Amino acid sequence: MRLKTTFSLLAGRSRRRSLGAALGVALLVVTTGAARGGILQIGNILTFSSGSTAGNPPGTWTLDDKSFTYLDQSGFVMTGTGGPESIKVVDSLIGNVHSLSLQNLGNLVPGGTYTLGYRVDVIPSSPYHLSTVALDTVHLVDTVTVYKDVYSTFSLFQSGTAGAGNLAALTSVNGSPAGPVPLAGDPTQVWVRDTIVLGQFGQLDGVSNTYTQAMVPEIDPGSAAPVLALVVGCLACVAQRRSRRAAV
Repeated sequence: MRLKTTFSLLAGRSRRRSLGAALGVALLVVTTGAARGGILQIGNILTFSSGSTAGNPPGTWTLDDKSFTYLDQSGFVMTGTGGPESIKVVDSLIGNVHSLSLQNLGNLVPGGTYTLGYRVDVIPSSPYHLSTVALDTVHLVDTVTVYKDVYSTFSLFQSGTAGAGNLAALTSVNGSPAGPVPLAGDPTQVWVRDTIVLGQFGQLDGVSNTYTQAMVPEIDPGSAAPVLALVVGCLACVAQRRSRRAAV
């Protein structure tokens, strides 16, 4: 009788451990895509290059699970307090889109070319990778062309020209949106250059870069159903065995 009781206790513990593991998996599936959201006001390009968020080196700004690191620029004011342009990073409330916008560009002199290079990193602890990229602009006067090039390595970024991004090459003419286009290879780090080319009278107000992310591996919300079914089955099994023991 003592042996039988001991065996029953061990079996009960094993069932509880299995049930706990199933519940843990179900919780992971249901909550992995928890909503996030936030806005990070960086400032002008001079601030982008020299400032940072807490714990980062100069030039690196982190919002939630994405970091944006300044690499280079051309044509913008980088002396004194810098120019009037304004950089902002937004993480949407649904938690799958980040955007970096460059606004207040109405002071750029027509007939010039302006570039901004930066790197996008998904922090190592994040379950996401970069999925797509899109480009949009708000122009004021026609003859405005904006190129967005995304590269898979720093060396390609250094040698690349406008329209030559190996992961993505987007072009917006006079405010036309471009993309989204997929980023091959599920990258968690990319190098980006935005190139603004103004015609003789061209003027624009802002440039918006949008990055969509996906799970690694991608988890369909419907995939939670089999796990939840397993949990329900475990609960039913435990309840049935307890009922049998009570009857005995």
